[in-house]
Amino acid sequence: MSEAGAITGRLLTRIDEGNSAVAFPAIWCEQPTCPDPAVVRAFPPDPDIVQPHPQADALVSACGAIIVHGGSGAYYSPVSDRIHMPDADRFYGTNAAQRALHWYATLFHELIHWTSHPQRLDRRREAHGRRHSIANCDDELEELVAEIGSVILLTELGIADEPPAHALRCIRDHADMLERCVDYAMTRCGDIESMRRNLKSYYSLETAAQRAEEAVSYLRGLQS
Repeated sequence: MSEAGAITGRLLTRIDEGNSAVAFPAIWCEQPTCPDPAVVRAFPPDPDIVQPHPQADALVSACGAIIVHGGSGAYYSPVSDRIHMPDADRFYGTNAAQRALHWYATLFHELIHWTSHPQRLDRRREAHGRRHSIANCDDELEELVAEIGSVILLTELGIADEPPAHALRCIRDHADMLERCVDYAMTRCGDIESMRRNLKSYYSLETAAQRAEEAVSYLRGLQS
């Protein structure tokens, strides 16, 4: 089993166990609407604000992703193919080391979204090519992929020893929402049992974990 696979296995186990999570401000769970910042600043951020992590910075730099810093929200725009990150001092933490966990968790989340672009892994085409693709379910599945992928990178790179509590909470929230989306979709399937099984098996935490491992592997490949 790969290191990413082992991390994913521990992560899914902790989610199944229903670990209690500490409530942290989780800006990576927002849907920001702030305008694009006017200035593209150099990566990484000020080390006095966010403690740098050379391995993580090397991975991000090797990807060649365009990262725009500034504003109040974190998001990936598939139209401009850019990652937008908030000002570093907006991240939770009383010192640079604490803020680093939240900074890299957010950046990795958006970087996993970046891998979904049509010129990369094109996860949207796979979803839309399915006979029973459901838009809301696709969106929630992609959020799970991004959050699980972020946790894999945080753990692999040693930024976190174990999946952070705030990440577990975020994953549970998206998993619950995905399950509700699937339940609603299944009410429209009538008695078509094969369609119901198809929805349940595809729109699942296990599928998200597999896609997350594929995304991390893709990012690793860009370093060589």
